[in-house]
Amino acid sequence: MRNAVSLSAHLSRALLDELRGCESGLTARKLALRIATLEQRHTDNPLVMGEMARRVSKSLRRLRTKGVVTSRGDELRQFLWRLAP
Repeated sequence: MRNAVSLSAHLSRALLDELRGCESGLTARKLALRIATLEQRHTDNPLVMGEMARRVSKSLRRLRTKGVVTSRGDELRQFLWRLAP
């Protein structure tokens, strides 16, 4: 359980760092790609990226519940995530 908590905290910090640099918002998939690149994962592997996108989405939902980030749908029905004001 301790590893899961530390991995979750690490991911949350990385997501917040990425969102700080973006004013217009990012999709969970774009955030997953950025974090996977930072962690030097195989971004061309669909299984790795699918798992990373799931982890990122779950972490973003938790951060939204805490009021740290907000989301809104765009014209393509994708959620754009940004830091809460």
